[in-house]
Amino acid sequence: MRNIIVFIFVFVFVSCKTTLKKNYVSNCILYGKPEYILWIEKDNKFRLISYMNDTIEGKWFLSKNELTLKSDFFINSEGFNIQTDSILPNTKYTDYNGFERYVIKNKKLFLVLKNGAEDKCFYY
Repeated sequence: MRNIIVFIFVFVFVSCKTTLKKNYVSNCILYGKPEYILWIEKDNKFRLISYMNDTIEGKWFLSKNELTLKSDFFINSEGFNIQTDSILPNTKYTDYNGFERYVIKNKKLFLVLKNGAEDKCFYY
């Protein structure tokens, strides 16, 4: 009887752990291509490839159901002015400086914005 209880406990504990897929594709399409494709590596590294084939690399961290992507190429968009500032290749303008946060729901990634809202685009 005790073995059954231990087995059930271990099964439930392992089943509740959030797991990541190897890659995610954005549901937002630009010029006939996904806006971004995210590749997750086992060594906590990631590659984010845009529809223009720009590549951003960095490290990822998983905490419960939240994925954080950290890269020097994530630039805070708060002070960005599209009229006067240049758009740099291999960069992504974000709500946060140096990282992006995603909530994992039903094996999909939803970008979390500073105001707590989730972006309409998601990765599946």
